[in-house]
Amino acid sequence: YKKLATLSGPRNVIQSVSFSNDGAFVSAAGYGGVTIWDLNTSGTVATPHLPYEPKDPKHVYSSSAWLYFEGADKYVFAVGNMAGEMFLWFLDSTQKARTSSLCSQIVDENRTHQVMSMHVLEPKVTPGNLGRIVTSTSDRFVAVWTLTSNLEIANVFKVKLPADFLPRTVKFLHGSQNVLAFAKTGGGYLQLKGENGEYSWVKKDGLPEMHSVAVDERNDMFAAWAGQRAELFKLSNSEHFKTFQGEVCLVGNTKQVVFAEDGSFLVAGTDHGFAEIFSVQSALCVQHLNYPRKALVQYVASCTLSTNHLIAIAGSTKDQPGDVVVFKKKR
Repeated sequence: YKKLATLSGPRNVIQSVSFSNDGAFVSAAGYGGVTIWDLNTSGTVATPHLPYEPKDPKHVYSSSAWLYFEGADKYVFAVGNMAGEMFLWFLDSTQKARTSSLCSQIVDENRTHQVMSMHVLEPKVTPGNLGRIVTSTSDRFVAVWTLTSNLEIANVFKVKLPADFLPRTVKFLHGSQNVLAFAKTGGGYLQLKGENGEYSWVKKDGLPEMHSVAVDERNDMFAAWAGQRAELFKLSNSEHFKTFQGEVCLVGNTKQVVFAEDGSFLVAGTDHGFAEIFSVQSALCVQHLNYPRKALVQYVASCTLSTNHLIAIAGSTKDQPGDVVVFKKKR
């Protein structure tokens, strides 16, 4: 991977970094608000005004995702804050330099809990289909939402998980539209039916800590950040089959892991000014992606396109400006 761009703007810790489905945009969300960049120009996209208030949970953002409605040529950026709200912004092809605010949706019980995780079923929504977004919050609610190409949002279900199950990560299964939820601690993970939120199954044999989980349904595997390292499991039967031993970890609970290049590689953040790329086959680190200064680099994202692969890493040191560094590799 070679460095494509160093993108500046956020004034504080970044907690979530995401690509649009076509790699046209990359976003950072965190204690410094939200910044979106156009990767063709490396310039920022004008966004609705957000006050810089890193001590106010309403203005601190913790998770994000992108949708693209193919027929309507509209990008939708979804971002969740630390106060139980999901905000939807949109860009269309005529206004790529500006996002417009669409709506906000309460996704927890009472607007006081962190939006812990967010995932979309299909990043690219084909004409006639609905976008689907799943959210989880720190009061243990998991909810699924639909979005039309006219940008109307509706709730499919909202369920509260048991007291010992904090849903740190939620993911759609593409084949069935069912939802996987992974507990932050305690080893629990479960599947909810996509149409009504009923339990399909519950398992308790996961890792004691799963602070971030990446799922690769096609290759039947999931990776979890276990506090000091990443571990790889079979999705179908929970069998553990790889350990990714990286740099010594100082802050154990916040590293993100993502698969890259159709599941061939796993990318993980570190506390040492770089992210690590591991080969899934060998479990060895094959490259460091360097950040421009000494910092925690805990949040990462990947994007696979027809001509190249992209990885973004984000600075996550408190009370320091955060950059997003984007790396590119030709296919």
